[in-house]
Amino acid sequence: MKYLSKLTFVFVFGIVGLFAQAPDTAWTRTYGGSGEDIGKWVHETSDGGYIIVGWTNSYGAGAADAYLVRTDSSGNEVWHSAIGGSQDEWIESACETSDGGYVLTGTAYSYDLYWQSNDVYLAKADANGNEIWHKYFRWGTDSTGAQEWAYSVQQTTDDGYIIVGFMNNYAQDTLTEVYLIKTDDSGNKEWSKTFGGPSDDCGNSVKQTSDGGYIIAGSTESFGAGASDVYLVKTDANGNEVWSKTFGGSSYDEGYSVQQTTDGGYIIAGRKVFDAYLIKTDASGNEVWSKTLGGTDVEVAYSVQETSDGGYIITGFTGSYGAGVDDVYLIKTDANGSEVWSKTFGGSNDDIGYSVQQASDSGYIIVGETHSPPVSGYSDVCLIKTKPEESGIEEEINTGLFSLSPADPNPFITKTTIRYELVNETNVNVSICNMLGQKVKDLYSGKESSGIHFVSWDGRGDSGEKLPAGTYILKIKAGDEEASLKLTFIR
Repeated sequence: MKYLSKLTFVFVFGIVGLFAQAPDTAWTRTYGGSGEDIGKWVHETSDGGYIIVGWTNSYGAGAADAYLVRTDSSGNEVWHSAIGGSQDEWIESACETSDGGYVLTGTAYSYDLYWQSNDVYLAKADANGNEIWHKYFRWGTDSTGAQEWAYSVQQTTDDGYIIVGFMNNYAQDTLTEVYLIKTDDSGNKEWSKTFGGPSDDCGNSVKQTSDGGYIIAGSTESFGAGASDVYLVKTDANGNEVWSKTFGGSSYDEGYSVQQTTDGGYIIAGRKVFDAYLIKTDASGNEVWSKTLGGTDVEVAYSVQETSDGGYIITGFTGSYGAGVDDVYLIKTDANGSEVWSKTFGGSNDDIGYSVQQASDSGYIIVGETHSPPVSGYSDVCLIKTKPEESGIEEEINTGLFSLSPADPNPFITKTTIRYELVNETNVNVSICNMLGQKVKDLYSGKESSGIHFVSWDGRGDSGEKLPAGTYILKIKAGDEEASLKLTFIR
């Protein structure tokens, strides 16, 4: 097997934020062969390494196949695998599953050669990147020109999967609609829904919400104020629309990433004409604030995550800053969307970030593609790790009756531990709540003696179910005093 990581690859980076110092780069790595290789999703594993999912035409059975790369904590490749059929599988999104494997989605050309059209593709891999099963989905009976495409997948609390993308049928003169699919844990379709109007509409990102429903972000040409607006759709647990909202101006705007926030609202990242676009809403989808980020050229935000300090981390690309044509763009904001710092990564050609995650050491891990030398082929997967920020470190909370230390680690993957100290013997209750304030887990309830105590949480609810990744609130009550802190679960 060819060793793909080019450890001597060096990204040129520039700090473009003036408000605070961006964290230093810990390391950068690239992976790929002689063709085109792109990383779309990255996740920290329980051993501190990383799993990357994207697509490749350097390896595998077809023109383009799913590409999985497993690394150690320093980004050195442990293994890679390719999954797919005889033609194209373009992978856009993935997630880790509760059994330690991975599920990935995108579009496949390998399974509809008669009509020569694309289908939604869903594949399950084990922890070593070996395919367990794959499925493909169509909206009704295919005919010439029909297309179905998926851009986002997440495992649901029942161990099934929720997928979003678009569907159309050019031969019947229909335009694209948002396409939402729910499957069971074996990838069998349970139901599907479409959303939109008379013009082109697309879903780019889907997440399960704390009430068991789903939130979708994408774009719409059917509704809103402009040629294309950011489209936000909330559904119930059965995929029925509860409400929808649009955001944007008179030109082209699109949402690429959505996440439910600690307060029960939503954060959306995308583009507003030529700027990166960040939108915060309340729980009903009403805009609280919006920001545009960037310079005089083109910027796009592809991924956003709420961070452990209540702010947001965003990645995409920038044409205004950096060393190349387009550079990977990393932006940190505060809770109000104001830029705290930003940073670019890249060489002399195009470099793009598609996915960002806060790591367990509070630094950031970014994956995307690079065309800058020394690439092996047309493009390589790029993986970038930053060091932790020096600012924003949580401090101990002291109420007078007890003290509460920061959780360690936070964010966490498999388990986090909380330390608290009681001044006197007293009744104590420690619980975990979701972003809407609903209790999901009782960690301890009873009388405890004075002194130091520890409690741990593994990301499971009261019934033992693995809860969705996201931000939760730990609440502790001792006597008449209360305190809380945020926990970020990144499974």
